[in-house]
Amino acid sequence: MMILSLLLAILIPQIIAFIFISTLWPGQKPLRSDFLLKMCLAVGIGFGILSCTYFLQLLLFGPSRGALVSTQIALLVLLGAALYYRIRWKKAASVSGIEGSPPPVLKLHRVLLVLFIVALIAATAAFVFISLKHPHGEWDAWAVYNMKARFLFRAGDYWRELFSEPTGWSSPDYPLLIPATMAACWTLMGRESTAVPVLVGLLFTLATTGVLVSALSLLRGKTQGLFAGLVLICTPYFITHGANQYADIPLGFFLLTSIALWNLQDRLDDSRGRLLILAGITTGLAAWTKNEGLLFLIAILASRFVIIVPTSGLRPFLRQIRFFATGLIPVLLVVICFKVTMAPPNRMLFPAEGPGVVAKLLDFSRYWIILVAFIKQALSFGSWSVSVTPVMVFYLLLIGVSIEQKEKASVAASFIALGIMLAGYFMVYVLSPLDVSLHILTSLDRVFCQLWPIFIFNFFLIVRTPEQAWMKRYALSEAA
Repeated sequence: MMILSLLLAILIPQIIAFIFISTLWPGQKPLRSDFLLKMCLAVGIGFGILSCTYFLQLLLFGPSRGALVSTQIALLVLLGAALYYRIRWKKAASVSGIEGSPPPVLKLHRVLLVLFIVALIAATAAFVFISLKHPHGEWDAWAVYNMKARFLFRAGDYWRELFSEPTGWSSPDYPLLIPATMAACWTLMGRESTAVPVLVGLLFTLATTGVLVSALSLLRGKTQGLFAGLVLICTPYFITHGANQYADIPLGFFLLTSIALWNLQDRLDDSRGRLLILAGITTGLAAWTKNEGLLFLIAILASRFVIIVPTSGLRPFLRQIRFFATGLIPVLLVVICFKVTMAPPNRMLFPAEGPGVVAKLLDFSRYWIILVAFIKQALSFGSWSVSVTPVMVFYLLLIGVSIEQKEKASVAASFIALGIMLAGYFMVYVLSPLDVSLHILTSLDRVFCQLWPIFIFNFFLIVRTPEQAWMKRYALSEAA
């Protein structure tokens, strides 16, 4: 019975999100097209909808298992009816699909597929082994996210006391997607279970890989998607950190999905902006996951403005932002509501003591310490036995760069957004009230883990695909 209730608590939000995504998805076959990508997107959006619903219910009506169950059933019925209406009346506008890649190198594709499946199974087994050994995760998991989830679940009408006398180490101003998701799942089950945070972590870890593979497969071909997925799923730190139940993997999921959806929108050129609505939702959910998500919102808006306005003018930019805001605003209102009504001031932005902002900005030794740490982390990130960064650089030089003319704007925007995130994180360390070296030592690897999926996505967006390299070599041999 417990296993059944666990599965229902986890799966029902995914089903709701899948139906919602399918209703919005462009094309004449919204249910069947791009099935893997929609399944992976449903993980984050499903937990996001569940956590927002749970928080608003607590805020407005108080804790109630019956009300939460009824809300989930109502969402399932309403969204199911909307999807049926769309399929029945074929309201979806027909859009041109992604243009086909050059003829695939079939043998390489099959080898990569086998390697990816083996790596996926091995990574899942490693995740399960770590979770069995540490079912409560590491420090931030049990001291911050799981602690908050248990308080929300156990406290009943006194759940607001979580924020009345908060301790600094519990990061009381952190948004509630992860704690509210776990508390909501426990509420649906009617009991606590350590399996919930483990499954949430596992699903986010696998879904991040799935979004990377499926989005790049649509944009650059299946071989390229499998290459990228292998790099991510074989990154040791990515798997161990997911099993540690920290919020950096879910945040990385939302950052990646937002970037991927923007790129897919640019390629599909959907006049109804459905993918931009989804991108707005995932960007809002990034802000609902961690405070870094607010920086990402700025990065997205700034990168699109810089790319679109100088070449096409303000009107196309505002048109895209209108669709984007349709998905963003409802989630952002939940974040603002939490920040205004519950969260205390951020101790990083408003420290109780320490040097002033101007003093830290003028202390150039801080810049040097942070720059050196960023370079070292970039060269050693991932806990690989051999640094993967030089390998990727060598691969890029070996196979070359290939960007189609119509892709240049979206690719440039993706890199600008990544650059703004890195610059923003750099300045956070500059302004940190903590000892800079200690702050870097305890957090920089996690910060890079948030951006690692985006970096891999951007890298394989610009590097030439094996099919293109093979065709180039074939053309040169024919010419000779």
